[in-house]
Amino acid sequence: MEDLKITGEVEDIIYRNKDNGYTVFSLTTEDDEVTCVGVVPQIHSGEALEIHGSWAMHPLYGRQVQVRYYEKSMPTTTAGMEKYLSSGMIKGIGAKTAKRIVERFGEATFYVIEEKPDLLTEIKGISYDKAQKISEVFCEQHELRRAMMFLQGYDISPAYAMKIYKKYKARTFEIVKNNPYRLADEVLGIGFKMADKKLKVTLVKSTIGAVPKNKKTIEALGLNKLYKTVELPDNAATAGALRKVAPYVKVEEI
Repeated sequence: MEDLKITGEVEDIIYRNKDNGYTVFSLTTEDDEVTCVGVVPQIHSGEALEIHGSWAMHPLYGRQVQVRYYEKSMPTTTAGMEKYLSSGMIKGIGAKTAKRIVERFGEATFYVIEEKPDLLTEIKGISYDKAQKISEVFCEQHELRRAMMFLQGYDISPAYAMKIYKKYKARTFEIVKNNPYRLADEVLGIGFKMADKKLKVTLVKSTIGAVPKNKKTIEALGLNKLYKTVELPDNAATAGALRKVAPYVKVEEI
């Protein structure tokens, strides 16, 4: 199976299963528009994606990208922001309202929605209550994005990451960091092997200049300063995280 990495902008959501996150969507790249399929929950038109996967041939729909992992970022252009807000991700914001919001606040649109929602009442048709609801939904989406990226840092697939997040919501980060064994007991299909073995992990290289996703993984392991040592369970989640940041850590069996 050929490894594939492509980047582009989500153009359209063709199909979405809200229960398990399975999604069929079109992605516009520099060269073409491709159809992608896989567990990619809560993506919306206008978002930028980096997809890791492989080509697959569907007997009816032809060539598609089968998504294994992905990274996404919020739109940074006003055109992308408008497309994102009008995608239906926030109930009550259609194309006209999205256009008014972006025209009023420009590149500060997402900051206003998240941090200063009261300002949204300057837009015709948006009451105070509606402004607060828009902000609430927007922040919930942001939390889900963070959780999915966090869990992928532990080599947890998007399908299982979705199960974990639906179970724990905002507590996902704390539980996975402190006691990943709970996943085996409480989340259907998560198969971490229970083991008494632990690892002693020490941060031995500065993270200055490291790519952001490696910094996040190191922080998730509890290594927030140079030469700090933590004890971690010797399981699949820990192993997946350590593989990603191997140059920065020293690992010893206890």
